[in-house]
Amino acid sequence: GLITNWGAGAYGFLRSLAVIGPLTVPQIAQMRPTSRQRMQRLADELAAEGLVEFIDNPRHRRSKLVRLTGQGHARYRALSADLLAIASTMGAELSETDI
Repeated sequence: GLITNWGAGAYGFLRSLAVIGPLTVPQIAQMRPTSRQRMQRLADELAAEGLVEFIDNPRHRRSKLVRLTGQGHARYRALSADLLAIASTMGAELSETDI
């Protein structure tokens, strides 16, 4: 669930929207070390999956806001829980010195 047809970045994209709220694609791209075009492709892919939707932006006619759908919130919560479960097992075999 973390890797899409376009590669990694879907979780971070969803996380940005979950934490900050609706953003434009250029705003998301500015927060990440990637291009606006890359983020637009990812936004389009996530929208096709029903995880995000484009809504009118009261501050700009042409630059839509991207926000999580109910399904997107659910996917983000599930992925976060999966990551937390994985992270809690990492290093279990290591000593404090090794860590």
